Amino acid sequence: NLDGNLCYASGNTQLVCVSHDKPDELLWSRKAPVAAGYNLAFSPDGKRIVTGSWDKTVRVWDAATGKEFLKLQGHENQISSAAFSPDGRYLLYESDADGISNLYAFELATQRFARVTRVVGGAFQPEVSPDGQTLLFRSASGRGFDLQQMPFDPGQFLPVCYTPEQGYRETND
Repeated sequence: NLDGNLCYASGNTQLVCVSHDKPDELLWSRKAPVAAGYNLAFSPDGKRIVTGSWDKTVRVWDAATGKEFLKLQGHENQISSAAFSPDGRYLLYESDADGISNLYAFELATQRFARVTRVVGGAFQPEVSPDGQTLLFRSASGRGFDLQQMPFDPGQFLPVCYTPEQGYRETND
């Protein structure tokens, strides 16, 4: 993060943060449903961490203390990747709550959900370019996995509402 600390998933149940200058100095450790191999990402200001999880949640953590700040739950399968937009306004993550993995955005200020992609084979591992102009993601096809890019344009996101019982549904908001 911006303080120079290192945070990582340890095993299948620990989120750990250590000092960059003294890697043997544990700053904090939290029991968390994270796993090595799943990504975690810092917010642009370095104050928050977002994780996807094997327990089917997206969580946001305070980077200084490890305290859970936000939890999005109810997805059908694990969430292996999540990211912040470069301006920190959105969480981007994959979800198969409507049957196919696609990318979704959660606007932190308004607490609103939006569908970002609608692909047939699945979309995974969202990452926005540092200038905020391009969204990169991995997609699945009959040939395997491909790297895709598209403009990162929140004005083109499809507003959706979400409930664990019904998944994502289009909305007029």
